Amino acid sequence: KIGIKCSLSKRRPQVLKNEANGKVQQPAVPRVRLSSRSSDYIVEDLVGNGAFAKVAKCVKSATKEMVALRVVKIHTKSDLQREHEILLKLRYFNPDECNFVKWHCSFMYKRHLCQEFELLDMSLREFVTMRPTRSLHLKEIQTILYQLATTLEVLKRLQVAHCDLKLENIMLVDHVRQPLRVKVIDFGSACNASNIAHGAYIQTRWYRAPETILGLPCSEAIDMWSLGCIAAELFLGHPLYPGSCEYQMRQFMIQTQGQLPGYFLSAGLKRSLFYWRTWKYVDLQETTRVWRYSISI
Repeated sequence: KIGIKCSLSKRRPQVLKNEANGKVQQPAVPRVRLSSRSSDYIVEDLVGNGAFAKVAKCVKSATKEMVALRVVKIHTKSDLQREHEILLKLRYFNPDECNFVKWHCSFMYKRHLCQEFELLDMSLREFVTMRPTRSLHLKEIQTILYQLATTLEVLKRLQVAHCDLKLENIMLVDHVRQPLRVKVIDFGSACNASNIAHGAYIQTRWYRAPETILGLPCSEAIDMWSLGCIAAELFLGHPLYPGSCEYQMRQFMIQTQGQLPGYFLSAGLKRSLFYWRTWKYVDLQETTRVWRYSISI
């Protein structure tokens, strides 16, 4: 049960929620105190700032343990329940062996979900940025991919798709003492693969699978596509498909992978955004209907 009431201590220079506009505020001021029934947290620094959540580096007052506190603005109860159920499923697996972030607990503050996780070092994006070429050696990439493939294998067993695998959501545990040791974070977009709606707007664009773009039925395999894009980016030093829109993404994919079979295109809910259907002349007695790309390649 995660409906634990919590409040902010009166000793605070800044509140977590702006009472005027109802928006989540960044707990960026040092020594902000956040209290739940079970623990008090003192914010040390803001270490993450995403579209739907902020992540603060905190120290637990009682134990002096450093943790990461993720503060999420919840839009619907289903959003809250979906992620919580997935985190509960992951508890049956060892996070150190399966390479995903360890979740400790969750509690609510009004419409804010606060999640306590183990504190990790830096994102893979930050790590590669430290390299002059923004790329890694092949053996380094192999080490990272093996760990991520282990995580995806666990998610497949659970029939769960992460839906947002990218460099920013892969963290190094300790880039000095445990070089190349990584863990997957941010299960806020994750869901049961069978519940992914056709045409759903999921995955970050550069790592978005063809079936997601075209509105085809999706499975856990969309994460494997993202993993392939990550592998290429780590080697090249730049994104494999840096499209500014889905049209450009399809162009890049066709240039490198070729065209999809017609029966795949026929099943795509968003195919009309990229293709139009016409007749192809075969011989004097026969013509056939084919899909043509609507943008020059």
